[in-house]
Amino acid sequence: MSRTFQVYPAIDPDLTVNDLMEVLNSFGLFDPAEIAVYHDGKQTAPDSFGQVSLNIGLTCMEIADGLVFIDFHRWENHNYWCIESRALEGIGRSLFVAAACAIANLTDGIVNSGDGAWEHAGDYHGAELWQAYLTEELPFDYPRERFFCPAMHEEVFIQYTKVQRAYTERCVEAVKQMSGELFLAVCEAAKRYALWMYAQYESGNPYVQRYEVMGDTPLVTPETPADQMAPDLFNLFRLVIDPPEDESHVCFQLEGECEWAYKSRITAKFQDGRLVYLGIPDEVNLPEEHPLEKLNFA
Repeated sequence: MSRTFQVYPAIDPDLTVNDLMEVLNSFGLFDPAEIAVYHDGKQTAPDSFGQVSLNIGLTCMEIADGLVFIDFHRWENHNYWCIESRALEGIGRSLFVAAACAIANLTDGIVNSGDGAWEHAGDYHGAELWQAYLTEELPFDYPRERFFCPAMHEEVFIQYTKVQRAYTERCVEAVKQMSGELFLAVCEAAKRYALWMYAQYESGNPYVQRYEVMGDTPLVTPETPADQMAPDLFNLFRLVIDPPEDESHVCFQLEGECEWAYKSRITAKFQDGRLVYLGIPDEVNLPEEHPLEKLNFA
């Protein structure tokens, strides 16, 4: 999904691609040679940047992992710029924010985003928003590649969170090095969780019944070997790391799905190499009077 910054200018100059490139270059994050520019669908050579107007037509800037579109709108006495992109991380994200800030600087204008292009909706001067980006987003904007966990026999991807790279790498390494004994503990906890869900379903628990426990014959029984629970009956494939309160501890959670109930998800939480929780994901909304949130199958 695209996101959009809008820039409302205090002055209304005729801007060129060259004007924009000069400001982007001053930000220090970009090599202009790495940015390809297209105007109305045709690529523009760098020696022509001074002749290409940003006030007419649609301009597109392309960098390694993203496209940024710049469009000038004339609306009665209220002109404004739209800077749009689907690049929400990586160098493309940096260019997206930088383009909005640069145009605001060039027009003494105000940047606004009401659709999630910036986390905090509101009005910013260009320099103000760029400084906020450098301090609030850039330190956490780094590649989060999928990796393989031998103990789980599973490829894991990392959910985007504002966590420093060094801490993320510690959590990733902990998952990669997970012992067979620890994962067996996870499987045993998952078995307890499955048996509890079946029992609650049979007793008429309305919360559990909305998950539509599958099949007349339970997929998990007391005789099911715990070490055969994964990967056919459940898997954990998403690593979620919250900003740590104390970086001396390695805390994270693995999220996944189970086969014994339709649309049911599970979360396993770990601290310093120990399983400390397995059960319902944090974001599941439960009635305040419902006891499920207190259950821990770890």
